Amino acid sequence: MVALEDHCAAAVPLPFIADDILQTFDDDRSKATLRSLVELSRHLQVIVLTHHPHLVEIARTLPAGSVRVVQLSATATGAGAGALLR
Repeated sequence: MVALEDHCAAAVPLPFIADDILQTFDDDRSKATLRSLVELSRHLQVIVLTHHPHLVEIARTLPAGSVRVVQLSATATGAGAGALLR
């Protein structure tokens, strides 16, 4: 995270996009990581993609206004997806 924050201080910050990076984390680690990403979002846009509903529920326990959850529509295969945005 520090490397990303340092980069943002020296260059135009680009969005940080994470695609299911929490899929193998337990709930405690997922929540700690999401808290870190909320801190990172003070420096750049953070977008977390997931299809795991329990991660959305963990994100909703973070401080009010720190996470925006967007439910994406189902694909042709019937699989849905979600995005956690700040």
